[in-house]
Amino acid sequence: MTCRRVDIQCAVRPAELRASVCSKLRHRYGVVAVPSPFASSEILVLGEKKLPVDQVRDKSWRADLHDVGKNLRLRTESDDDQQVFADLLERCLVVAFEQSSGYWRLSRPLRNWYTDQPIARVDGVEVIPRVSFSTVRLGDPGIGIAFDTGYLNRTEWTVAEFFDPTLSPGERKRRRREFDRFRNRAERRKGTLLYTTGEQVVPVCYFERFADGVTCGTTGPVVQQDSLYDYCQERYPKLPLDPHDLVAYVSFPGLPHPVPVPAKWLRLRVMADEEQSYLGLGQYKTLPPEQRREAAVRGWERCRAVVERLMGCEAEADLWTPPEERCELLPCPDLQFGGGRVVAAPREATTGEYGRYYRERLEKLKVVAYITTRQRSNANSSWSLRNQATAGLTNCRLLLSPISARSSRTSPARGSP
Repeated sequence: MTCRRVDIQCAVRPAELRASVCSKLRHRYGVVAVPSPFASSEILVLGEKKLPVDQVRDKSWRADLHDVGKNLRLRTESDDDQQVFADLLERCLVVAFEQSSGYWRLSRPLRNWYTDQPIARVDGVEVIPRVSFSTVRLGDPGIGIAFDTGYLNRTEWTVAEFFDPTLSPGERKRRRREFDRFRNRAERRKGTLLYTTGEQVVPVCYFERFADGVTCGTTGPVVQQDSLYDYCQERYPKLPLDPHDLVAYVSFPGLPHPVPVPAKWLRLRVMADEEQSYLGLGQYKTLPPEQRREAAVRGWERCRAVVERLMGCEAEADLWTPPEERCELLPCPDLQFGGGRVVAAPREATTGEYGRYYRERLEKLKVVAYITTRQRSNANSSWSLRNQATAGLTNCRLLLSPISARSSRTSPARGSP
Protein backbone atom coordinates (compact mmCIF):
# COMPACT_ATOMS: atom_id res chain seq x y z
CA MET A 1 0.00 0.00 0.00
CA THR A 2 1.29 3.46 -0.94
CA CYS A 3 1.01 6.81 0.88
CA ARG A 4 2.12 10.34 0.07
CA ARG A 5 4.12 12.32 2.60
CA VAL A 6 2.72 15.80 3.24
CA ASP A 7 4.41 18.42 5.41
CA ILE A 8 2.32 20.83 7.51
CA GLN A 9 3.46 24.42 8.04
CA CYS A 10 1.64 26.49 10.64
CA ALA A 11 2.63 29.41 12.89
CA VAL A 12 0.96 27.78 15.90
CA ARG A 13 1.27 24.16 16.99
CA PRO A 14 -1.77 23.05 18.97
CA ALA A 15 -1.46 19.51 20.29
CA GLU A 16 -4.12 18.17 17.94
CA LEU A 17 -3.06 20.11 14.83
CA ARG A 18 -2.20 17.12 12.66
CA ALA A 19 -5.26 15.17 13.77
CA SER A 20 -7.45 18.21 13.06
CA VAL A 21 -5.96 18.61 9.58
CA CYS A 22 -6.58 14.92 8.84
CA SER A 23 -10.16 15.21 10.12
CA LYS A 24 -10.91 18.23 7.93
CA LEU A 25 -9.41 16.57 4.86
CA ARG A 26 -11.59 13.51 5.42
CA HIS A 27 -14.76 15.46 6.19
CA ARG A 28 -14.48 18.04 3.40
CA TYR A 29 -12.73 16.15 0.60
CA GLY A 30 -13.03 12.45 1.44
CA VAL A 31 -9.24 12.20 1.76
CA VAL A 32 -7.93 9.55 4.15
CA ALA A 33 -4.89 10.75 6.11
CA VAL A 34 -3.24 10.08 9.49
CA PRO A 35 -0.44 11.73 11.50
CA SER A 36 2.94 10.34 10.48
CA PRO A 37 5.09 8.48 13.03
CA PHE A 38 8.21 9.49 11.08
CA ALA A 39 8.12 13.31 11.43
CA SER A 40 6.35 15.60 13.91
CA SER A 41 5.10 18.00 11.21
CA GLU A 42 4.06 15.35 8.68
CA ILE A 43 0.88 13.52 7.74
CA LEU A 44 0.52 10.47 5.51
CA VAL A 45 -2.17 10.57 2.81
CA LEU A 46 -3.52 7.29 1.48
CA GLY A 47 -2.93 6.70 -2.24
CA GLU A 48 -0.65 8.16 -4.90
CA LYS A 49 -2.80 11.11 -5.96
CA LYS A 50 -1.84 14.60 -4.90
CA LEU A 51 -3.99 16.49 -2.43
CA PRO A 52 -6.91 18.47 -3.90
CA VAL A 53 -6.02 21.46 -1.65
CA ASP A 54 -2.85 23.08 -0.37
CA GLN A 55 -4.34 24.81 2.67
CA VAL A 56 -6.65 23.98 5.59
CA ARG A 57 -8.23 26.59 7.86
CA ASP A 58 -9.72 26.58 11.31
CA LYS A 59 -11.09 29.39 13.49
CA SER A 60 -7.77 29.84 15.26
CA TRP A 61 -5.17 28.68 12.72
CA ARG A 62 -4.27 28.15 9.07
CA ALA A 63 -2.11 25.27 7.90
CA ASP A 64 -0.28 25.12 4.57
CA LEU A 65 0.14 21.64 3.10
CA HIS A 66 3.25 20.81 1.06
CA ASP A 67 3.50 17.52 -0.76
CA VAL A 68 7.16 16.51 -0.44
CA GLY A 69 6.90 14.54 -3.69
CA LYS A 70 7.80 11.19 -2.17
CA ASN A 71 5.67 8.08 -2.04
CA LEU A 72 5.92 5.76 0.94
CA ARG A 73 5.24 2.10 0.44
CA LEU A 74 4.10 0.43 3.66
CA ARG A 75 5.55 -2.96 4.53
CA THR A 76 3.47 -5.23 6.77
CA GLU A 77 6.60 -6.78 8.30
CA SER A 78 7.53 -3.39 9.84
CA ASP A 79 5.95 -2.56 13.20
CA ASP A 80 5.74 1.17 12.40
CA ASP A 81 4.27 0.52 8.97
CA GLN A 82 1.77 -1.95 10.38
CA GLN A 83 0.53 0.67 12.86
CA VAL A 84 0.12 3.22 10.05
CA PHE A 85 -1.71 0.58 8.02
CA ALA A 86 -4.07 -0.03 10.96
CA ASP A 87 -4.71 3.70 11.45
CA LEU A 88 -5.46 4.24 7.77
CA LEU A 89 -7.77 1.22 7.73
CA GLU A 90 -9.70 2.62 10.68
CA ARG A 91 -10.14 5.97 8.93
CA CYS A 92 -11.40 4.15 5.83
CA LEU A 93 -14.04 2.50 8.02
CA VAL A 94 -15.06 5.95 9.26
CA VAL A 95 -15.41 7.17 5.67
CA ALA A 96 -17.52 4.13 4.81
CA PHE A 97 -19.99 4.87 7.61
CA GLU A 98 -20.00 8.58 6.82
CA GLN A 99 -21.06 7.71 3.29
CA SER A 100 -23.76 5.27 4.48
CA SER A 101 -27.32 6.43 4.97
CA GLY A 102 -29.19 5.59 8.14
CA TYR A 103 -26.27 6.04 10.57
CA TRP A 104 -25.20 8.81 12.92
CA ARG A 105 -22.59 9.24 15.64
CA LEU A 106 -21.78 11.38 18.64
CA SER A 107 -18.98 13.94 18.52
CA ARG A 108 -16.57 11.36 19.95
CA PRO A 109 -15.49 8.67 19.37
CA LEU A 110 -15.42 8.13 15.62
CA ARG A 111 -15.72 4.36 16.01
CA ASN A 112 -19.26 4.24 17.45
CA TRP A 113 -22.19 4.52 15.03
CA TYR A 114 -25.94 4.36 15.69
CA THR A 115 -28.91 3.57 13.47
CA ASP A 116 -31.61 6.15 12.79
CA GLN A 117 -34.49 4.00 13.99
CA PRO A 118 -34.94 2.41 17.43
CA ILE A 119 -35.50 -1.33 17.62
CA ALA A 120 -37.64 -1.12 20.75
CA ARG A 121 -39.42 1.26 23.10
CA VAL A 122 -39.41 0.29 26.77
CA ASP A 123 -41.20 2.35 29.42
CA GLY A 124 -40.58 5.64 27.62
CA VAL A 125 -37.06 4.74 26.48
CA GLU A 126 -35.98 4.20 22.87
CA VAL A 127 -33.34 1.53 22.29
CA ILE A 128 -30.94 2.49 19.47
CA PRO A 129 -28.61 -0.20 18.04
CA ARG A 130 -24.89 0.62 18.02
CA VAL A 131 -22.07 -0.83 15.93
CA SER A 132 -18.44 -0.16 16.84
CA PHE A 133 -15.19 -1.09 15.15
CA SER A 134 -11.48 -1.01 15.72
CA THR A 135 -8.40 -2.32 13.95
CA VAL A 136 -6.13 -4.92 15.49
CA ARG A 137 -2.52 -5.70 14.63
CA LEU A 138 -2.34 -9.49 14.27
CA GLY A 139 1.36 -9.85 13.51
CA ASP A 140 2.13 -12.20 10.64
CA PRO A 141 -1.46 -12.52 9.33
CA GLY A 142 -1.76 -8.74 8.89
CA ILE A 143 -4.39 -6.32 10.21
CA GLY A 144 -7.76 -7.37 11.57
CA ILE A 145 -11.02 -5.47 11.99
CA ALA A 146 -13.01 -6.10 15.16
CA PHE A 147 -16.72 -5.23 15.29
CA ASP A 148 -18.74 -4.86 18.46
CA THR A 149 -22.42 -4.18 19.03
CA GLY A 150 -24.50 -2.60 21.75
CA TYR A 151 -27.21 -0.04 22.37
CA LEU A 152 -27.77 3.60 23.19
CA ASN A 153 -30.85 4.51 25.21
CA ARG A 154 -32.64 7.83 24.91
CA THR A 155 -36.02 9.12 26.02
CA GLU A 156 -38.95 8.75 23.69
CA TRP A 157 -40.12 12.23 24.65
CA THR A 158 -38.20 15.39 23.88
CA VAL A 159 -37.44 17.98 26.56
CA ALA A 160 -40.29 20.07 25.14
CA GLU A 161 -42.72 17.22 25.78
CA PHE A 162 -41.50 16.73 29.34
CA PHE A 163 -42.08 20.45 30.10
CA ASP A 164 -45.20 21.03 27.99
CA PRO A 165 -47.00 23.98 29.67
CA THR A 166 -50.36 23.18 28.05
CA LEU A 167 -50.85 20.03 30.12
CA SER A 168 -52.80 19.85 33.35
CA PRO A 169 -50.90 20.66 36.57
CA GLY A 170 -50.97 17.01 37.63
CA GLU A 171 -49.61 15.76 34.31
CA ARG A 172 -46.91 18.45 34.24
CA LYS A 173 -45.77 17.40 37.70
CA ARG A 174 -45.73 13.73 36.71
CA ARG A 175 -43.68 14.39 33.58
CA ARG A 176 -41.14 16.46 35.49
CA ARG A 177 -40.73 13.62 37.96
CA GLU A 178 -40.13 11.30 35.02
CA PHE A 179 -37.57 13.72 33.61
CA ASP A 180 -35.70 13.79 36.93
CA ARG A 181 -35.86 10.01 37.17
CA PHE A 182 -34.37 9.55 33.71
CA ARG A 183 -31.51 11.96 34.39
CA ASN A 184 -30.82 10.51 37.86
CA ARG A 185 -31.52 13.75 39.68
CA ALA A 186 -31.11 11.88 42.98
CA GLU A 187 -27.46 11.36 42.04
CA ARG A 188 -27.13 15.13 41.39
CA ARG A 189 -26.68 14.60 37.67
CA LYS A 190 -27.62 17.41 35.33
CA GLY A 191 -28.68 15.05 32.58
CA THR A 192 -26.87 14.24 29.33
CA LEU A 193 -28.76 15.46 26.28
CA LEU A 194 -28.54 14.58 22.59
CA TYR A 195 -28.95 17.69 20.43
CA THR A 196 -30.53 16.36 17.24
CA THR A 197 -30.37 18.83 14.35
CA GLY A 198 -30.67 16.48 11.37
CA GLU A 199 -26.90 16.23 10.89
CA GLN A 200 -24.86 13.04 10.97
CA VAL A 201 -22.86 14.15 14.01
CA VAL A 202 -25.07 14.61 17.08
CA PRO A 203 -23.56 16.94 19.72
CA VAL A 204 -23.78 16.09 23.41
CA CYS A 205 -24.79 18.78 25.91
CA TYR A 206 -25.98 18.97 29.52
CA PHE A 207 -29.28 20.19 30.92
CA GLU A 208 -29.23 23.43 32.91
CA ARG A 209 -32.84 24.58 33.10
CA PHE A 210 -36.09 24.85 31.21
CA ALA A 211 -36.89 28.44 30.21
CA ASP A 212 -40.46 28.88 31.51
CA GLY A 213 -42.35 31.49 29.51
CA VAL A 214 -39.61 31.86 26.88
CA THR A 215 -40.00 30.81 23.25
CA CYS A 216 -37.60 30.63 20.34
CA GLY A 217 -38.86 34.01 19.13
CA THR A 218 -38.51 35.80 22.49
CA THR A 219 -35.03 34.80 23.69
CA GLY A 220 -33.39 38.05 22.72
CA PRO A 221 -30.26 38.22 20.56
CA VAL A 222 -28.39 34.95 19.88
CA VAL A 223 -24.94 35.25 18.29
CA GLN A 224 -25.51 37.75 15.45
CA GLN A 225 -29.27 37.19 15.16
CA ASP A 226 -32.21 38.85 16.89
CA SER A 227 -33.50 35.62 18.47
CA LEU A 228 -32.92 31.89 18.72
CA TYR A 229 -35.54 31.39 16.02
CA ASP A 230 -33.65 33.65 13.59
CA TYR A 231 -30.35 31.93 14.42
CA CYS A 232 -31.78 28.45 13.80
CA GLN A 233 -33.44 29.57 10.56
CA GLU A 234 -30.02 30.58 9.27
CA ARG A 235 -28.04 27.67 10.79
CA TYR A 236 -30.58 24.86 10.15
CA PRO A 237 -32.86 26.14 7.36
CA LYS A 238 -34.31 22.70 6.54
CA LEU A 239 -35.51 21.90 10.06
CA PRO A 240 -39.09 22.83 11.01
CA LEU A 241 -39.16 25.42 13.77
CA ASP A 242 -41.81 27.86 14.98
CA PRO A 243 -41.20 31.13 16.88
CA HIS A 244 -43.54 29.79 19.60
CA ASP A 245 -41.51 26.60 20.21
CA LEU A 246 -40.18 26.10 23.74
CA VAL A 247 -36.60 26.76 24.89
CA ALA A 248 -34.17 25.00 27.24
CA TYR A 249 -30.77 26.18 28.44
CA VAL A 250 -27.91 23.71 28.09
CA SER A 251 -24.14 23.58 28.53
CA PHE A 252 -21.89 22.49 25.66
CA PRO A 253 -18.31 21.33 26.29
CA GLY A 254 -15.94 24.20 25.57
CA LEU A 255 -18.51 26.99 26.01
CA PRO A 256 -18.13 29.18 29.12
CA HIS A 257 -21.85 29.61 29.81
CA PRO A 258 -25.24 27.93 29.14
CA VAL A 259 -26.98 28.74 25.85
CA PRO A 260 -30.61 28.50 24.69
CA VAL A 261 -31.64 25.79 22.20
CA PRO A 262 -35.02 24.54 20.92
CA ALA A 263 -36.32 22.12 23.54
CA LYS A 264 -37.92 19.87 20.90
CA TRP A 265 -34.47 19.08 19.48
CA LEU A 266 -33.27 17.64 22.80
CA ARG A 267 -33.62 14.11 24.15
CA LEU A 268 -32.21 12.72 27.38
CA ARG A 269 -29.67 9.96 27.11
CA VAL A 270 -30.63 7.21 29.56
CA MET A 271 -27.78 5.31 31.17
CA ALA A 272 -28.88 1.68 31.57
CA ASP A 273 -27.02 1.19 34.82
CA GLU A 274 -28.19 -0.43 38.01
CA GLU A 275 -30.50 2.48 38.83
CA GLN A 276 -32.44 1.95 35.60
CA SER A 277 -32.74 -1.83 35.73
CA TYR A 278 -36.44 -1.66 36.59
CA LEU A 279 -37.17 -0.01 33.25
CA GLY A 280 -37.02 -3.38 31.53
CA LEU A 281 -33.83 -2.56 29.62
CA GLY A 282 -31.93 -5.58 30.94
CA GLN A 283 -32.45 -7.58 27.77
CA TYR A 284 -30.81 -4.81 25.75
CA LYS A 285 -27.57 -4.57 27.74
CA THR A 286 -25.74 -7.40 25.97
CA LEU A 287 -26.15 -9.66 22.95
CA PRO A 288 -25.62 -13.43 22.75
CA PRO A 289 -22.46 -14.45 20.83
CA GLU A 290 -24.46 -15.65 17.81
CA GLN A 291 -26.23 -12.32 17.42
CA ARG A 292 -22.97 -10.42 17.92
CA ARG A 293 -21.41 -12.47 15.16
CA GLU A 294 -24.31 -11.77 12.78
CA ALA A 295 -24.16 -8.04 13.60
CA ALA A 296 -20.40 -7.98 12.96
CA VAL A 297 -20.86 -9.63 9.57
CA ARG A 298 -23.60 -7.15 8.65
CA GLY A 299 -21.40 -4.23 9.69
CA TRP A 300 -18.55 -5.45 7.53
CA GLU A 301 -20.78 -6.11 4.54
CA ARG A 302 -22.08 -2.54 4.75
CA CYS A 303 -18.64 -0.93 4.54
CA ARG A 304 -16.52 -3.55 2.78
CA ALA A 305 -16.75 -2.15 -0.76
CA VAL A 306 -15.72 1.37 0.29
CA VAL A 307 -12.87 0.14 2.47
CA GLU A 308 -11.40 -2.16 -0.17
CA ARG A 309 -11.66 0.58 -2.80
CA LEU A 310 -9.88 3.13 -0.64
CA MET A 311 -7.23 0.72 0.65
CA GLY A 312 -6.59 -0.89 -2.71
CA CYS A 313 -6.60 -4.40 -1.26
CA GLU A 314 -9.03 -7.19 -0.48
CA ALA A 315 -10.01 -8.72 2.84
CA GLU A 316 -10.16 -12.44 3.49
CA ALA A 317 -13.61 -13.91 3.13
CA ASP A 318 -13.79 -15.70 6.50
CA LEU A 319 -13.62 -14.49 10.07
CA TRP A 320 -10.14 -14.88 11.50
CA THR A 321 -9.37 -17.14 14.43
CA PRO A 322 -5.87 -17.59 15.89
CA PRO A 323 -4.42 -21.09 15.97
CA GLU A 324 -4.88 -23.10 19.15
CA GLU A 325 -1.23 -22.75 20.17
CA ARG A 326 -1.72 -18.98 20.43
CA CYS A 327 -4.79 -19.26 22.69
CA GLU A 328 -4.62 -19.11 26.45
CA LEU A 329 -7.33 -18.93 29.13
CA LEU A 330 -6.20 -16.81 32.07
CA PRO A 331 -7.48 -18.30 35.34
CA CYS A 332 -9.72 -16.27 37.64
CA PRO A 333 -8.47 -15.77 41.21
CA ASP A 334 -10.31 -16.32 44.46
CA LEU A 335 -11.81 -13.02 45.62
CA GLN A 336 -11.54 -12.20 49.32
CA PHE A 337 -13.79 -9.56 50.91
CA GLY A 338 -14.09 -8.21 54.43
CA GLY A 339 -15.84 -10.30 57.04
CA GLY A 340 -14.35 -13.54 55.72
CA ARG A 341 -16.45 -13.55 52.58
CA VAL A 342 -14.85 -15.39 49.66
CA VAL A 343 -15.86 -15.97 46.05
CA ALA A 344 -14.16 -19.15 44.91
CA ALA A 345 -12.58 -19.27 41.47
CA PRO A 346 -14.30 -21.38 38.78
CA ARG A 347 -13.52 -25.04 39.35
CA GLU A 348 -13.61 -25.79 35.63
CA ALA A 349 -13.77 -23.88 32.33
CA THR A 350 -17.52 -24.19 31.77
CA THR A 351 -20.24 -21.63 31.17
CA GLY A 352 -22.05 -22.66 34.33
CA GLU A 353 -19.01 -22.26 36.57
CA TYR A 354 -18.03 -18.91 35.14
CA GLY A 355 -21.64 -17.73 35.41
CA ARG A 356 -21.71 -18.72 39.08
CA TYR A 357 -18.41 -16.93 39.71
CA TYR A 358 -19.53 -13.61 38.21
CA ARG A 359 -22.97 -13.72 39.87
CA GLU A 360 -21.41 -14.25 43.30
CA ARG A 361 -18.84 -11.56 42.63
CA LEU A 362 -21.57 -9.05 41.73
CA GLU A 363 -23.60 -9.93 44.84
CA LYS A 364 -20.59 -9.38 47.14
CA LEU A 365 -19.73 -6.08 45.43
CA LYS A 366 -23.33 -4.89 45.85
CA VAL A 367 -23.06 -5.43 49.59
CA VAL A 368 -19.83 -3.44 49.78
CA ALA A 369 -21.28 -0.64 47.63
CA TYR A 370 -24.41 -0.49 49.79
CA ILE A 371 -22.39 -0.14 52.99
CA THR A 372 -20.20 2.53 51.41
CA THR A 373 -23.26 4.49 50.21
CA ARG A 374 -24.78 4.37 53.70
CA GLN A 375 -21.50 5.65 55.10
CA ARG A 376 -21.35 8.64 52.75
CA SER A 377 -25.00 9.64 53.03
CA ASN A 378 -25.27 9.42 56.84
CA ALA A 379 -22.90 11.69 58.74
CA ASN A 380 -23.78 9.93 62.02
CA SER A 381 -22.89 6.44 60.83
CA SER A 382 -21.22 4.39 63.51
CA TRP A 383 -17.50 3.74 63.41
CA SER A 384 -18.10 0.00 63.10
CA LEU A 385 -20.15 0.52 59.93
CA ARG A 386 -17.47 2.70 58.37
CA ASN A 387 -14.81 0.21 59.39
CA GLN A 388 -16.76 -2.64 57.83
CA ALA A 389 -17.11 -0.73 54.54
CA THR A 390 -13.40 0.07 54.49
CA ALA A 391 -12.49 -3.53 55.22
CA GLY A 392 -14.79 -4.71 52.47
CA LEU A 393 -13.07 -2.46 49.93
CA THR A 394 -9.45 -2.80 50.96
CA ASN A 395 -9.58 -6.61 51.23
CA CYS A 396 -11.07 -7.03 47.76
CA ARG A 397 -8.36 -8.55 45.60
CA LEU A 398 -7.71 -7.90 41.93
CA LEU A 399 -10.74 -8.69 39.74
CA LEU A 400 -9.37 -10.56 36.76
CA SER A 401 -11.75 -11.43 33.95
CA PRO A 402 -10.82 -14.06 31.36
CA ILE A 403 -12.30 -11.72 28.73
CA SER A 404 -11.10 -8.25 29.70
CA ALA A 405 -7.69 -9.51 30.82
CA ARG A 406 -6.79 -11.43 27.70
CA SER A 407 -3.18 -11.44 26.73
CA SER A 408 -2.00 -11.13 23.14
CA ARG A 409 -2.17 -14.90 22.96
CA THR A 410 -5.83 -15.10 23.97
CA SER A 411 -8.72 -15.36 21.54
CA PRO A 412 -12.46 -15.90 21.66
CA ALA A 413 -13.93 -19.30 21.00
CA ARG A 414 -13.25 -20.62 17.56
CA GLY A 415 -15.54 -19.13 14.98
CA SER A 416 -16.40 -16.02 17.06
CA PRO A 417 -16.04 -12.61 15.41
